[in-house]
Amino acid sequence: MQLQPDLRCGIYAERPLVCRIYPAEINPFIELAPASKACPPEAWTPGLAPLVRAGKLVDAATVALIQQSRDADTREAPAKQRLCALLGVDTAALSNEGFVVYSPRREDLMAALQRASEVLAAPAAAPESAPARHFVSNWRASVDALVSVGALGAWVDTRVDASSTMPFEYLGFFPAAA
Repeated sequence: MQLQPDLRCGIYAERPLVCRIYPAEINPFIELAPASKACPPEAWTPGLAPLVRAGKLVDAATVALIQQSRDADTREAPAKQRLCALLGVDTAALSNEGFVVYSPRREDLMAALQRASEVLAAPAAAPESAPARHFVSNWRASVDALVSVGALGAWVDTRVDASSTMPFEYLGFFPAAA
């Protein structure tokens, strides 16, 4: 992004789709709550065209952009799945507990992006089978709950440096709980 000296967006007319949709939510299960947004107060000023009415998104242009974003996500899913397979990305953190961060080498990432983009160019190709997904947490109770329902879960002890034994870094929101 190009932030101007006056803190205005320098590419506003060409801004990415995600910026055009903000502050609306793409996820239909997340309620639009102005208090949780980083918009300046004037974005919610009475007198402007309403974005939401009675808890429902009413701005037709934003609704169309959200559908465009969802359609793109659906089209790009096979390429994203291929990219994850090529990079060995098969582990995620649990929502509200932390993040899993992969940091591939630039060369590896560029090569994988090139190979994954071939999936977009040839959408008629048979989709690859999805690899097993693993979940990690530094809360043992969360991992035990996952395992109890057949999910692949692993406990990460964030009290010790595990960077040499894991292909990712786990950033937990809370101290480790055994």
